[in-house]
Amino acid sequence: MKKITCVVLFILLAAGLFAGCSAAGRDAVTNAASAEIAMDYGVSVGAPQISENASFMSDADVTGDTSSGAGVSGQVGNTAQLVADSQRKLIWWGSMQLETLEYDESEAALLALVEECGGYTESSQRYGGDVDLSSGVRGMRSGEFTVRVPAEKFDYFMGEGGSIATVISSYTGSEEVTDSYFDTEARLDVLLVKEERLLEMLEKGEDIQYLLEVENELANTRYEIELLTSTLRRYDGLIAYSTVEVTLREVRRATELSDPEPTDTWGRISARFTGSLKAIGDVAVEAFVFAVGYSPVFIGIAAVAVVLVVAVQIPVRRNRRRISEAMNSKSTENDKNEENSGK
Repeated sequence: MKKITCVVLFILLAAGLFAGCSAAGRDAVTNAASAEIAMDYGVSVGAPQISENASFMSDADVTGDTSSGAGVSGQVGNTAQLVADSQRKLIWWGSMQLETLEYDESEAALLALVEECGGYTESSQRYGGDVDLSSGVRGMRSGEFTVRVPAEKFDYFMGEGGSIATVISSYTGSEEVTDSYFDTEARLDVLLVKEERLLEMLEKGEDIQYLLEVENELANTRYEIELLTSTLRRYDGLIAYSTVEVTLREVRRATELSDPEPTDTWGRISARFTGSLKAIGDVAVEAFVFAVGYSPVFIGIAAVAVVLVVAVQIPVRRNRRRISEAMNSKSTENDKNEENSGK
């Protein structure tokens, strides 16, 4: 039992020493690579944490002092202040709501405009268009399109919306990502330098444990490089191609876009009076369309009502005739009896 206890204690002690040495070796590799980079570039290297699903990197995600290969030193958060206005990174987006009387022609015009601008349709969805079996009337159609157009064609595309259909509303906006872009780029430059140093250390190393630790740190560095490269690629795509959400809706009558309501009293009275007359006219037209459109139904209902009335009136009239005849017959008998009694 004493021998077994000693063997177990020896194994636990050896495992603890091995783990400590591994951690120390890993830290030594990381510190050695960081020290070499710091000596050459005068920067401190941290391990940046970037969410894999993140679309952008906020300023709060970038910390520490780094330097890009272009000779820009100091705080990375101030990188955007050192670049020219021509290097500003802007992401533009917009939206348009369109109405049309001819859906097929307007959709074709929209796709042609996207192609003219050198863009593409990222996604599209279409709704409606089903035919009502009872009335045979086709329902109104609508479509939602997410299109990407080159940033230099963004203003032209938004301005040409009126050539597609009636523009009910439109919106444009932008987001400046200059700071985040150059922060990410600077971090990537530092990690690329770190990768080179780790490769040099890997070539010079001879101890197996040391080589394993260098390879592990090299794998982590390359993973971070891939994340930053993916982030920059996503930035470049959003900056180069603006995103526009287009809603195209088919209507039976186009919406009339009137001028803003006047501010003077008589102008407001005139506008309200004209609007009320238009509303009365619209109601009258809709009532006429309803009456004419459903006239077969009304005629059928009227015919059924006439048949029911006639069917009810026939026996009623017969009963009235019988009662009248009976009363006349009784009156005649009474007159005869009165004559006989007088004689």
